[in-house]
Amino acid sequence: MSLPVLSTSLTRSSAVSAARPALVLVLLLACGPEAPPETESTDSGTTAPATTSTTSGASLPSTTSTTSPTTTSGTTTTTRDGVGFIRPFDGGGCYAEFEGEGAVRCSPCDPWFQDCPRGEKCVPEDESGQGDWNETTCIPLDPDPDAPGEPCTVDPKPTHIVDSCELDAICLGVDPETLTGTCVPRCQGWADAPECPAGTACVISHEGVLIPCLPTCDPLGPPCPGGQACQLNFSDPDNFVCLETDPDALAPLFAPCAGPLDCGPGLACMDAALAGECDPQQSDRCCLALCDLAAPSCPGLMQECLPFWSTDPPPSEWADLGLCRLP
Repeated sequence: MSLPVLSTSLTRSSAVSAARPALVLVLLLACGPEAPPETESTDSGTTAPATTSTTSGASLPSTTSTTSPTTTSGTTTTTRDGVGFIRPFDGGGCYAEFEGEGAVRCSPCDPWFQDCPRGEKCVPEDESGQGDWNETTCIPLDPDPDAPGEPCTVDPKPTHIVDSCELDAICLGVDPETLTGTCVPRCQGWADAPECPAGTACVISHEGVLIPCLPTCDPLGPPCPGGQACQLNFSDPDNFVCLETDPDALAPLFAPCAGPLDCGPGLACMDAALAGECDPQQSDRCCLALCDLAAPSCPGLMQECLPFWSTDPPPSEWADLGLCRLP
């Protein structure tokens, strides 16, 4: 079974627009899931405003543009970017998500709302069985579920995840031989205002169907556990998280790279023109070293440790984070 891991090979297309115009944002290649509807109907046919919440990092911008809800025979109809959007209010049936030029994707449940029938939970699905986790489905909850942080097991279904974790958790880091992993909390709130426990951050990947809370980390601090690397959170670039990686697949210093998750620990995939050791004719991006503005030190010739963030002020937690580059 091909399990959905948050790795360099599976997450580039799932990046969400950042709340800050960080220098690294030019590397984020695509957008994530739309925010949930601003209004939702009730059994009485009235509309109720969606609740808002705070985030563990910065708020992500909502993709909802216009919305004038009208209620018709058990559904709420709104307008998103000029396209009709219909969602059953009772969690039954199938809800439509519009992608691109009005292309429709239909899934039976929403991982944020967890709107499956009682005793079931909404999990990622891969209809093709080829590791393309971009749909969702409802599965029965384990009768004795495991809590976040506890070991878990998965049933080797080829098209969707069946695990032993509780409703608000998912089994990740699964060993393909033993089919055991660890229960990870599921992000709460909404796609544009996610919430996670302290010390973790929401990572929205696989077209928005996989939404775990992963441990935050310091790219210049202690390394992540084995098999993981401290990488910029592509769905909220105000924080860094420990992501599962293949160490042999990560590019070293000054090596060509294609995206924000390609470089090894302590490195960032940036413009190749920022280092004389990089070859712009080989690739327009390469791996450059991160540095500490409070104790600057750079490996490249004529490089200086300059602020990593283009915003002023930068995110408070990363005020001293710099990038080794030509001035």
